[in-house]
Amino acid sequence: MVNVFSKMQSLSKMMPAVQDFERRLGILHQVEPIIEQAVSTLEKVIDLKGMGPPPKAKEEPKPVVEEEEEPAASPGIDMSQLASLLGQAQ
Repeated sequence: MVNVFSKMQSLSKMMPAVQDFERRLGILHQVEPIIEQAVSTLEKVIDLKGMGPPPKAKEEPKPVVEEEEEPAASPGIDMSQLASLLGQAQ
């Protein structure tokens, strides 16, 4: 008899949690049709079937960049002098 009594006490302690679960489940059942309708409407709004390919973006003309002229070599140094200067630096 004691065993049955302790189980009844355990069940009665769990009743608030069970009632809360039942309340939440009831809310979910009430909200379910609203959510289904919202999902259906959203699917209709974003349905892209039959829309064809997306329009091509107009290509903007690339700006013409003028090439810079290379600076003229210093008139005072020739290639042999440059080579000897590089050799000394190493």
